[in-house]
Amino acid sequence: LGEFVELGKPGVDTVMRRSHGAYAVAWKFLYEAVGELFNGGELPSPLKKLKCPRKQLPERKLTRISCRALREEVAFVRWWRAQGKEQERRRIQREAYVKDCEAQGLLFECECCFTETVPDEVIQCP
Repeated sequence: LGEFVELGKPGVDTVMRRSHGAYAVAWKFLYEAVGELFNGGELPSPLKKLKCPRKQLPERKLTRISCRALREEVAFVRWWRAQGKEQERRRIQREAYVKDCEAQGLLFECECCFTETVPDEVIQCP
């Protein structure tokens, strides 16, 4: 859980204990807490924001994690995080594509529901 460098270690340890060692559960809680912090919100108890964030350490190789259950949870969290990044990248590309089509006057208006859509998403309404 070394990626949450903005949070104090005692609070992170407490979250880990409360999740009964379930890495994915603790990671999700911390991830959402840091997201709330970056959006200007407050951290939930027992987390505390550090005045000076710690230096972020590189991710451990999965083969160096000896506990099988932890290794599987870490692998899942890394996969989930990569999927989230891919979805965000696709969302940004789609928004840019829609704006580009709109700027070039390429959006079509549906004759039954009156919504505008990009040409490659036009289908015949029922």
